[in-house]
Amino acid sequence: MDTRSHISNKIKLLRTKHNLSQDELAKKLGMPNRQTIHSIENSDRQVSAVELNSLASLFGISMAEFFPAEEISSEADEEGKQGIYGRVLWRARPTSDASILEAQFLKEADNFSFFERLLDEKGTNAARRSLPQHFVDIAKMTRIEAERLAVEVHKNLGLNRRFPATNLVKTLDEDFGTRFFTENQIPLMAEKKRKKIGLNLQFENVGSAACAVAEDGVPCILVNSEEPRWRQNFSVAHELFHLVTWRDEVLNAMGNNSKVATHAEALAEAFAAALLMPQESVELEFQAASQNGKIALSAIVAIARSFDVSLCACLYRLQNLRLLSNDTVLKLLKNEELLKSDRESREGISNDGYRYSERLLRLSYLLIERGKISRAKAARSLGMSLVDFDTLLETEGLIELEDSLVEITHS
Repeated sequence: MDTRSHISNKIKLLRTKHNLSQDELAKKLGMPNRQTIHSIENSDRQVSAVELNSLASLFGISMAEFFPAEEISSEADEEGKQGIYGRVLWRARPTSDASILEAQFLKEADNFSFFERLLDEKGTNAARRSLPQHFVDIAKMTRIEAERLAVEVHKNLGLNRRFPATNLVKTLDEDFGTRFFTENQIPLMAEKKRKKIGLNLQFENVGSAACAVAEDGVPCILVNSEEPRWRQNFSVAHELFHLVTWRDEVLNAMGNNSKVATHAEALAEAFAAALLMPQESVELEFQAASQNGKIALSAIVAIARSFDVSLCACLYRLQNLRLLSNDTVLKLLKNEELLKSDRESREGISNDGYRYSERLLRLSYLLIERGKISRAKAARSLGMSLVDFDTLLETEGLIELEDSLVEITHS
């Protein structure tokens, strides 16, 4: 088979794998109609380098994979690669283009790994700790067991004893090497966001996150940069549950049975609440704010702020700890005075949620300094324009100084 035929077959294979019609693929590539794709797949028309690059970006692969030397030999090989790696769990799976978004997410994870390998001259990655792994029967696991697991993981990670949200993301990032991403780094997701058609992603509505384990075994978390910090905290804790229970048996059980998947999501919610709001700390805060068997609405809002979680998450945690009754929580969730107090408490608080990976920014800057990548590549990896990237470097104090080297005198 010649190279053109091989590329044509590869394009058709990828299109069908991602459940796209020829019309749909043509629209995504900005081509006039399906006939262009038809001609390409029949080897009647040669693909330009620009078109091939667009296809690679769309499907989350390298351009080299279109050529014979990089061909995946069989469908069985693809299945063999799956295992626990190269799989993505969504809090709410996208209603369209899911496989493309997953491929692009995993490609960004590989790109992050590539940056780390380029710079990892002293084995610093090897020195990072691995996330603790826990073997669970996901279908039979109870909410109480999920909460107990949260207590154990809290200790394993060395999170802040009283208010774990204060160092959750930093601990996962810096100590355990977890790779964090936002929707801006996923090309198709960023495009939908720019065109304001992101609702079909079920991403903005639920403040959803996603997680995966990259091919090199490193955990990855995708967060919504549009969400406030307190919602991001809960999303990260939710995905952490999946990552510490990430086993083939668990993933298959969730994938093959929708009831098990729904149950697993409920367990992740219970885990996240217990991780971010430890029982002892919550009880201390609640008791300190209570008087004569009652607690002020403003005090409940203050507790939510202390633990850096949403009011809704706080109320459900208080309910699970039996500090508030079910009926009381249901009424409070509809209480306009409480909701108003919560909104007012947030006013004036800067929304300093997760916007980009500081570790990836540092990696990018050092690689630029050493001449290993271009500024344009670094900006793309962070999902930014070159102008925004340079502005961020200046804001973070990572600007290049012309006179950056000085002699060291030895006594």
